[in-house]
Amino acid sequence: MRKVLNRLYDRLAEIACRESWMIGVIDEPITNAINWKKCPPVRWLSGRSSKRYLADPFAWPGSCDTVFCEEYDYKTKIGSIKRLKIKNDRIIFENAETFPLKGHLSFPFLFEREGTVYALPESSAARELALFKWEPISNEWVKIASPLEGAATADSILFEHGGLFWIAYTEVSDVHPAHDNLNLLYSTTFEGPWQPHKANPVIRGSSCSRCGGTPFYIDGVLYRPAQDCSRCYGGALRLMRVLECSPESYREEEASFLSPTDFQNPDGLHTLSAWGDRCLVDGKRHVFSPMEVLRKLSRRIARICG
Repeated sequence: MRKVLNRLYDRLAEIACRESWMIGVIDEPITNAINWKKCPPVRWLSGRSSKRYLADPFAWPGSCDTVFCEEYDYKTKIGSIKRLKIKNDRIIFENAETFPLKGHLSFPFLFEREGTVYALPESSAARELALFKWEPISNEWVKIASPLEGAATADSILFEHGGLFWIAYTEVSDVHPAHDNLNLLYSTTFEGPWQPHKANPVIRGSSCSRCGGTPFYIDGVLYRPAQDCSRCYGGALRLMRVLECSPESYREEEASFLSPTDFQNPDGLHTLSAWGDRCLVDGKRHVFSPMEVLRKLSRRIARICG
């Protein structure tokens, strides 16, 4: 009965609601997540808006007050990257970040290496997986490599393992549905050349393929946050323990499952990223929208009429 009710709720939400995401802070380091039985209390950083939502939060490496995230505009249906300044659990300043990529941008994965900050934003609309370096003198993002071109890739992360650099991503296309595959590229350097894994896609299925945040190590073991989209997009998170990652093979197993429990955002949880001794998450609520109903109805009529 519970499964039937859940499917009915999801179907009604799909028809009559739009997704409203919020970003928030948990006062525990990301390494504690493998022991969580449920998501700890979240301090949400902004209120809900009828014009936009904020999702996919990643902290600027080494900063205690700077967070990058996606801003999704309900009117244009396009996402962009925002840099936020946080003070006392409030967003006190925000600024649009410019990347030389066209179309929708989201999931601004940030990492630091040898004192330099890099970004790997999602740019599936541009059909280019691009790696950027922050240049503080010119105050701009400079593209240093395009590990993959001609493919729509989503929610990519970069990590080092076994003496190699790795990029994990999901391909979103008619051939590969948006949530059911995990692919790997590897290289000896940032600049490449990047090679596709022999077994791509190395993971299949909507319950743990798409990346959901910052990879991290505990006692030399690599963990990968992954989105569980089996019920709905971004419905929950799974922490996957990587058992083997080499150019020949890839294996992982589930270490923990995190479902949304917060009453403000009970319908989704799809990003978990490191922020020093804290971590960042986002949460989703389905919000009833008459305009969304009309939009979907008009699209259905247009399809019927050809």
